[in-house]
Amino acid sequence: MSKEKSGGYFAIIPYDVLHDDNLSSSEKIFYGEITRLSNMKGYCWASNKHFSESLNVNRSTVSSWVSKLQKIGYIKVRYIREGKQVKERHIYPQINQDISSEFRS
Repeated sequence: MSKEKSGGYFAIIPYDVLHDDNLSSSEKIFYGEITRLSNMKGYCWASNKHFSESLNVNRSTVSSWVSKLQKIGYIKVRYIREGKQVKERHIYPQINQDISSEFRS
């Protein structure tokens, strides 16, 4: 099982994601792993195979998590193609910039 440490030693799970009742705990951890792997370049380029091995889930589970987080708006996905073949996938975590008034100075 791959336990890649590159990208950072911590994950960020924003308040909006952490307290979203539409997400399972596993989906929230998955989002955190995306942020951890985004620390170096601002986006995550890990494959579904990597996530599958590191989080001990099926690739189809990872695929459904990506789709769900993208549909909700917590991530944006960009595919780099050569012809019809996908060469790379960049996953960009989207962090809500609206901070509630109780946290403003």
